[in-house]
Amino acid sequence: ESIAPYLLVVWSDIQPAQMPVRLVEQIRELDVLCAAPVVRNDRGEVVPSMIAPAFFRSLFRTVAVAPGPAGGATLVPWAHIGVYDRARFEQLGGFDAQIDNPYWQLLDFGLRAYLWGERIAVLPAFRAEALRPPAADDTTPDLSYARFHLRNLSIRFVRDQARLQLRRLPSFLVNSGLGWMSAIRVFMETRRWVHDRRYRFVQDARRLTELWEIDA
Repeated sequence: ESIAPYLLVVWSDIQPAQMPVRLVEQIRELDVLCAAPVVRNDRGEVVPSMIAPAFFRSLFRTVAVAPGPAGGATLVPWAHIGVYDRARFEQLGGFDAQIDNPYWQLLDFGLRAYLWGERIAVLPAFRAEALRPPAADDTTPDLSYARFHLRNLSIRFVRDQARLQLRRLPSFLVNSGLGWMSAIRVFMETRRWVHDRRYRFVQDARRLTELWEIDA
């Protein structure tokens, strides 16, 4: 609803402890979609809030580490907390309302951001305090996971565009946990979604992970 160029997203049990006077200028200089804070828990410990993508064999995983003095790239803003560039957020499509599970929705947002050429960063001078421990993530491989997987992990970047190839349908039918009719419907809907946005992609998840490891 806001028309401000930058928006702070924070939960009621998170207290922004320090916000640099030049925060917006720093975000512009870093050229990021979102600047996330360094978060301390209710015991004063730094939360492992820098999230990196990784593949273990063929399985996608995330690795969380505590931010260092220099901060750096993170796949997602921890618990959605951060200052967002509103225009870039809208161009990205925001958080996907079709993905109900908050855990998969946030991962979908972060992966889509990087696959479309955006960046999210932890800013050391931007700090927040969690007044109570966060709720456990629900990582159930449900319909939200199926949509997340198809839109991000099943994509292959070929030449200058992204593709969700039909040869991935049999595997999705077997592993999605959905009935065949529902699985086919979700797959074909997602395939059209990818095709309509095929030139927005600049890489796929495999390349993102490989480059992330090199940068690290």
